[in-house]
Amino acid sequence: MIALRAKSRVPSVILPEAVPAGCVGGLGTSHKELTVMPYASDGAALGQPEGRPRSYCLNGKTAMNRRQILQSLSAACVLVGAAGLSACQSQRAQSSLARDDFRTRLPEPWRSQVMDPALQFRLRWTAFDPRRTRWSDGVLTQSEGLADQTWFAPGSWVKLPLALMALEQIEAAGLGLDARIELSEPPVSGEWSIQEPSTEGFLKTLRRVFVVSDNVAANRLYEFLGQDVIHQRLAELGYPNARIVSRMGSPNPNLNRQSVAVVLRNAVGGVRLTIPQRVSRTIRRFPHGAALAGRGWFDGQQIVSGAHDFSESNYLDIADMHQMLLALICPEAVPAAQRWQISEASRLAVLTEMARWPAESPDPPYSPEAFPANYAKFLLPNGVQRGHVRLYGKSGQAYGYLNDAEALLNTETGTLMVVSTSIYVNADGVLNDDAYDYEQVALPVFSAIADRFC
Repeated sequence: MIALRAKSRVPSVILPEAVPAGCVGGLGTSHKELTVMPYASDGAALGQPEGRPRSYCLNGKTAMNRRQILQSLSAACVLVGAAGLSACQSQRAQSSLARDDFRTRLPEPWRSQVMDPALQFRLRWTAFDPRRTRWSDGVLTQSEGLADQTWFAPGSWVKLPLALMALEQIEAAGLGLDARIELSEPPVSGEWSIQEPSTEGFLKTLRRVFVVSDNVAANRLYEFLGQDVIHQRLAELGYPNARIVSRMGSPNPNLNRQSVAVVLRNAVGGVRLTIPQRVSRTIRRFPHGAALAGRGWFDGQQIVSGAHDFSESNYLDIADMHQMLLALICPEAVPAAQRWQISEASRLAVLTEMARWPAESPDPPYSPEAFPANYAKFLLPNGVQRGHVRLYGKSGQAYGYLNDAEALLNTETGTLMVVSTSIYVNADGVLNDDAYDYEQVALPVFSAIADRFC
């Protein structure tokens, strides 16, 4: 692993100017659609004439430009940084009050549903109130004994730390978002496509990961880092119990410890870093004892009775995931040791990609028919895209567990909520059979949560 140095916090970056004539700007405007554009590290819009302002008018209404969206997102962070963490810390001691408040806000029948121990409901949130200019925390973990020591499937949640740790390594090598990751050969296991190129630009990989939660793109990042670097960095960040030990779609622990050779290139193809094949000698298991789940396992032909052993599977508890996202959204809200060591320009670029709806992706393009707005974002008010709400985060879905961690920004009120939640919807207890109650139970619950927080 390349040694990382703490990044200095800069007060601002080069962003597009105000809304052009003919559009009415401002955070108080009702917006039909919000559009954000990616920026290179020097502030120039990627794929657009240099220095050209970016904002859009759709159907006579204003879409905020990237500067307005990211400024409104970061305004809370500036204020909490100025005020210090005392308000946030004092509120954490009052989490029971926040818990009661949430229960009164969630309507029936969802209020009763999340009380069901079988659903293993978990929820954490951090809120910024622009009127009081302070943060407050709330934690709700339903069912005694679950907390953060019971195994559950994080699914694609692990892609967020993979992407950010890869970006840390790229910047430590002196490169940026235009770096290119080249694999010497396909990974030895996990999802991969015969159409997948050996080399791809990091920004495109990042976009695939966050916009549509692409498994192949995530496996490229896993291969680049390797298991040992992943877990060394997770421990440094204060997440010693996190486990990212499996590629997407790879159940073989031995193969998951092997990584092919990788070359890191600059934008014009020059070699910056060569990484040989690696094999991790460390067997990393679930850190809290047994990791048994379900009443049966479908092996492709029949159901094998009994709980399935997930002790050598990925694990990322909700508290760690919440903190990882908060560290990206508002670095000043977490201890310095837990801040991602990336430049401010790169941080804003990551947020830009997180906020995209699939239809907004320039490369690769995604059709609305195959990739609707809710394809990889589950904490949507009423389950649909809304013009005044932007989501910055990462969802996960596996074995009946539906997870989402998002910063929900209401651009009309300035309210910013960082919400992480998980629910288990597998009525028959059989795993790996793709018969889960995501649409019937999980998504309506998440929609109700988003309605209350937005």
